[in-house]
This record gives sequence, C-alpha cells and structure tokens, in this order.
Amino acid sequence: FPSEWEAYGIAMLEAMFFGNAVISTRTEGGCYLIENNQNGILYTSGDIEGMFKSLIKLVGNSELRAKMITNNIQKAGELSWEKIWEEYRILYG
Repeated sequence: FPSEWEAYGIAMLEAMFFGNAVISTRTEGGCYLIENNQNGILYTSGDIEGMFKSLIKLVGNSELRAKMITNNIQKAGELSWEKIWEEYRILYG
C-alpha cells in the first residue's frame, strides 16, 4: 500500500484477513495495523528504494512471510465486526 495518507486502512485489513503479508507506508492506518516485521513491513511514503527493499525482503524470506501471514489472520480476526460488536454489546450491555 504505497499511500501518502490512509486513515484506517480497510483494504489493508481485508488483505490481512485473506492471509497476505503486507507492505505499507507509515500512514495512520499502516501504523495502526502493522507492527513492523511482525505482520508487515512499513516504509516512508515516497521512498521508492525503501519500497523496493521491503519487497525484496518479503519475497526472499519465506519464513518471514509465513510468520506475517499467521499474525495477520489472527490480527484481522481480532478486528472483525463480530468481535467489535461483542465489545460494544458488553460495554453498553
């Protein structure tokens, strides 16, 4: 996600839910959803070399990709509408 600005990153969350490793710029949404090198890679918007290095790192490291995919599926599950609804239901019970 090479966005200059991303408030929440719903497309990023959807990619995570479907088992993708994610590379994103350090936008508000990217920084909220991605823990660098745990479930994705963050780079600075406009840094083409940073984006290239991130892609090479992800493509060249299957173990890192597998870890990110597992972490992303878990994180996306924690942010599902069902989980959020349950938290609101308990809060406002």
